[in-house]
Amino acid sequence: MRNAMELPFEEEESCPATETSTACRLDGNLPTVELAQSLGFVVNYVLPLKNELMKRPSRVPTPEFTKFMNTDELLFLLMTTLRGGSWTMFELFDTFLCLVADFCPAFGAIPSGFLEVLVQCYRRFNLLSSNLCDDRYIRLHVLMDELGEPHARDYCIRWHCSKRWDDKELMQRFMWSHTKAVTDERIRLSFLKFLYDSLDDEEFVFTAKGFFGKDDVQESIERLERSIRIVSISQLRSCFRYEEVIAIITRDVDFNSMDGADLFIMVEYLLDAYCRVKRHNSAMEFASRVLHLLFSYKQLPLAQVSSLLGFIYNTEWDKVTEENSAKIGYFLCRLISVEDFCADWNVWKELYMIVRRLNGDASVEYIQSLDPIKHDDSLPSLALDVLVKTHEKLGERKTCGRDNGAFLLFFMEELYACISNEKVMAVLQREEHSWVWSNVSEEISQCLYCLFGRYSKRRRALEDHDCIVTSPELDKHSTMILELAMPHPLPQYDDKERLGHDVVDLLLNKFPSVLKFSVERGNVLDKFNVWMHDAAREDASNR
Repeated sequence: MRNAMELPFEEEESCPATETSTACRLDGNLPTVELAQSLGFVVNYVLPLKNELMKRPSRVPTPEFTKFMNTDELLFLLMTTLRGGSWTMFELFDTFLCLVADFCPAFGAIPSGFLEVLVQCYRRFNLLSSNLCDDRYIRLHVLMDELGEPHARDYCIRWHCSKRWDDKELMQRFMWSHTKAVTDERIRLSFLKFLYDSLDDEEFVFTAKGFFGKDDVQESIERLERSIRIVSISQLRSCFRYEEVIAIITRDVDFNSMDGADLFIMVEYLLDAYCRVKRHNSAMEFASRVLHLLFSYKQLPLAQVSSLLGFIYNTEWDKVTEENSAKIGYFLCRLISVEDFCADWNVWKELYMIVRRLNGDASVEYIQSLDPIKHDDSLPSLALDVLVKTHEKLGERKTCGRDNGAFLLFFMEELYACISNEKVMAVLQREEHSWVWSNVSEEISQCLYCLFGRYSKRRRALEDHDCIVTSPELDKHSTMILELAMPHPLPQYDDKERLGHDVVDLLLNKFPSVLKFSVERGNVLDKFNVWMHDAAREDASNR
């Protein structure tokens, strides 16, 4: 196999496995990639999907770890309060529970060992009176609501609906507790937003179970909004309403505020919707932004890259602008320098498709523009040069014959399309461009050798890529393969040049079915042979 056109390419020793050698900057400016430049991908900037890889931690100082209240001190205070008097059970519960409500959370959270005693006392207190709506009990009800008591929540809701909150802190505690209990996501979101607006930046509110601040509320809002978005988008996807999916994500989703699985779920939803409605240009513009983000990570996330490639492989490039095609081509050039993707011929195939989209197929104009000194390894199109480089790299890894020779057959189909162009072939047959035809012939020979091995004793051995092609679908490719193997132009019946033995061997050994014919056709041939014999004998007798 001849050397491929010297497209710039990182040597194997410098290929990182998953760690990107040159990370993209989050400002959208892209590092120079020599291979991309040589293929005509002039890309310097991509609109960033995120301005930073992760959220900055809050600068608000967090209180120390929540301490529990001292129950011994509580009992001592209760003892001094009740000393020297007589009390009904209602009054005892009233005094004890209100004392606890004043004690907690001011002096700490409720310890687990004290929780059951407190809950049972509160329940019995409710049994002794069906109307505990007095203002002095609201602190107690908020405390018990935080501990999950249904009766307490009922009282708090009454207070809230009648707008009887005189204590801002009690209202905030109730709202925080209520957002964890209410099932309606819209109501929960409205409570959280109201609570967020009521909190100062450096304010923390202590509860029966700990404390919360503005950052905690903001995190809950974001988590709930993500959940609502995903559910609503999933419902739209199940109804095949992809345009609405696109509208919601592009209008309402802030990718800059998302991380991890949530971000990539939303990315996949948007790309899938774009592809479903055939908006390939929008899909690739967005995919380039996602690739820019992935290359910004210190460790390239392989699973996410593979998922993204699935969308790229299904792209109709004639529906993508040159600018967005070049962006994807740029990132594919970077991707094939990563060990995990360098031997994946599908990545190379997509790179070939993009180069062909931007530079066109083999043409007379391109061939005539080639310099035999500067471009002595060139094929009739820049896109075909990409396939030469692909074969070189796959051959080094002994993988060019994988998938039943899919790459080899694809390369041969593209070469066949090239030589089937009469105008191109006419130029290649000229003496001044014979060097280009020689390059094409060498690639054809190498592909045949990799596909069939040494199918003829007379065929000199080319580069041995040690590839094993198992059961390629040869029947449907037989015409294409045989035409590639034939000399060009075909010798006439009276030419001194004859069909090479290697072509005959290929025909006999690999495609014997081509020589088979039906019984009816055999009868016609027999009659023709008899006629030829009789005609020759008659001609001889006439002489």
